Amino acid sequence: MSSLVYFLLPLLVLIAGLEIPPLVKRREWGELSAFVFLWLWGTILNLGVILKWPLPNPTKIILFLLQPFRRWFLP
Repeated sequence: MSSLVYFLLPLLVLIAGLEIPPLVKRREWGELSAFVFLWLWGTILNLGVILKWPLPNPTKIILFLLQPFRRWFLP
């Protein structure tokens, strides 16, 4: 396992540890769920890059998700 993983995981846990308790205390469940979703997605992608997993191109995913809105912006 790469030594970057040993740097990344504690850093990500620290970020979660600083962000999650205030959200729970203020009962901001929507923000908490958005944070957890993005944090997990970022964690998986970061681990994938460090460990050289075959990852999908994020641009293709974004273009796929935005395809329904394309007709609003392009004639």
